Amino acid sequence: MKQLPLVATILLIACTLLSSSILGFTLSLRQTNIPTINDISSYNTTANITENMIKAIDAGVTEMVQTASWRKLFSDLNLPFNIPQCVKAVTSYPLSNPFVGIDTLNVCYERPTDPWLEIYKQGGDMLVAILNTKYVINLKTKHYFLNTTLLGYFETMRKGVDSGFCHIITSAAINTAERAAKVHFNCPSGTSSLAFLRSELDNTNSTPLFNTVKTLNDSRAIIAVFGGAYFESQARAFFSAARLIVVNGGFADIWPYILTKQVHAMIGDAVDVSSWLNSNKNQCQRCFVSIMGDPYDFSSFTTMNYLKNSAHQRTAWNLSFMVLVAALNVLIVSIIM
Repeated sequence: MKQLPLVATILLIACTLLSSSILGFTLSLRQTNIPTINDISSYNTTANITENMIKAIDAGVTEMVQTASWRKLFSDLNLPFNIPQCVKAVTSYPLSNPFVGIDTLNVCYERPTDPWLEIYKQGGDMLVAILNTKYVINLKTKHYFLNTTLLGYFETMRKGVDSGFCHIITSAAINTAERAAKVHFNCPSGTSSLAFLRSELDNTNSTPLFNTVKTLNDSRAIIAVFGGAYFESQARAFFSAARLIVVNGGFADIWPYILTKQVHAMIGDAVDVSSWLNSNKNQCQRCFVSIMGDPYDFSSFTTMNYLKNSAHQRTAWNLSFMVLVAALNVLIVSIIM
């Protein structure tokens, strides 16, 4: 079996040592008043997302992920993340305020498990604070959960920004070539690793089955995975012989499969599965987490379906010209009369 990268090994040790302070620091989903959009596919707003808005958001995220406040957020959550170097071309802020006539920035993400809620929320709040300072404006942040049950994770998030309802997805989306062709990824905001959580099904001293990546790739193995997420594609790549149960609702809907011993394992983010196991070890005593694959970066993203600056400026000029012509007509009529 291929030896795990040193970074992944260190991350596994750190993740399995996550203390209960994570759960104490983050906001419980039950303590929030964030509304849920159950079917984002039914939304198609008339608001235009302009190229300059996308550029301003992109520049704002680039600035945000380099701040001490962003690094402190991960430190306060006891998360051993490095903030990756941004290798994409740096986007400059538009000279003038692109948010004229807009009061709120809609920030969207899936219903997360600990500790992601605080990260997603702060990703939106810090960004808006930066934009307000840059353009001397008073944008507000409005947060929304997007229900992933109908479309799966990525298609739900993509529909959120493409519909014009969400200005940005601050979820920890993993940038792949396939996804990058559909949405505009911002600079990476953190790093994590893939992992599997082994359940207590067929997991005894006398039957140590399916305890490694190699042995889980077996036709007898049953594995649960978040549908439409990066983890589904990786599960299919690593475990082509296993039986996969795809759960579109997210990790919260997968945990019962583990606790009721319906699956041998689930595939997910190392932080998600380690945090869950730390708080449920009394119900899953023989369960364990194992890192697999290499570390990956995650990012927020915006839509590619924005109104180009040239078209937007031409439309604005045409409207101004029409207003001028109308005013001249009124003036001429008044002079003649």
